Amino acid sequence: MNEDKYLGMDVHQASIVCAVHNPAGKCIAHSIIETKAATVRDFLRGLSGTLHVTFEEGTQAPWLHDLIRPLVAELVVCNPRRNHPLKEGSKSDKVDVSKLAELLWAGLLKSVYHGALGVLPLKALAHADDQLTQDRVRVMSRLKALFRAQAIPSLLSRCLVPLSLRGGGFRRRQLRR
Repeated sequence: MNEDKYLGMDVHQASIVCAVHNPAGKCIAHSIIETKAATVRDFLRGLSGTLHVTFEEGTQAPWLHDLIRPLVAELVVCNPRRNHPLKEGSKSDKVDVSKLAELLWAGLLKSVYHGALGVLPLKALAHADDQLTQDRVRVMSRLKALFRAQAIPSLLSRCLVPLSLRGGGFRRRQLRR
């Protein structure tokens, strides 16, 4: 007997609406779970058989992708703009997840690329570095503007630039007496 299960998920900030379909394409269960890692893992581990899961690309898609990828046989993160059958008929989370599971069962969904596992922390670090650089530039510009407004000569461009960018090494300034 074929133990495949097709799971459609509609992800929200506080909850995830799920629909489980059997190999014949019939809906066998609907569920609403919390959007927490432990809850999602427990829900997926509670389903027997080979799991094929789909959900639409959104804010939490990278997190959910990295979370459930090791637990399922097939994972499709799809583009919501390309799911034309979802635009027809009544709109509710329950109907949407059932249609997503049916489209996955029929093989009509195209996957959106999600990088290798663990790329999310690297992206977060790169974003933080970019933000720090932008903040530093903004503060320097603001300080220079304040000094200029008071007619104070500014040495900020020299003293706040790291030595590595000034040609390396420490240089002493000659004091004039």
